[in-house]
Amino acid sequence: MSGARPGIRRLAAVARAMLGLAAVASPVARGAAPAPTAEAVPARPAALDTLDRALARFAALLAQDDDPAHQAATRRMLDGFRQRRDALQAAFDASRCDDLRAELNLEYQRLAAWIGSPRA
Repeated sequence: MSGARPGIRRLAAVARAMLGLAAVASPVARGAAPAPTAEAVPARPAALDTLDRALARFAALLAQDDDPAHQAATRRMLDGFRQRRDALQAAFDASRCDDLRAELNLEYQRLAAWIGSPRA
């Protein structure tokens, strides 16, 4: 693939990232969600703290994007992730938290592939 155009390499990198996350994020791979128990309540702050760290890592990577149009579109997506995180703060739901985390990881990998692609 060394002679491929940069767009093809970027597309291939995004496809590899999506396939990797599809295996992790599928309901079959995650298994059935356990019923909420009293022990699940103390894990709430930890799950939200993990989301906060992931959002901060995403924002730091976004700051490295040098394409203003792409950065603006991705920033709108990040704002949507933050709104969903705030909704989880008000009414915590472990499955929604897991879904948000999976989407955030996928978009982080897409952004990393976009930024890390070689310039021709």
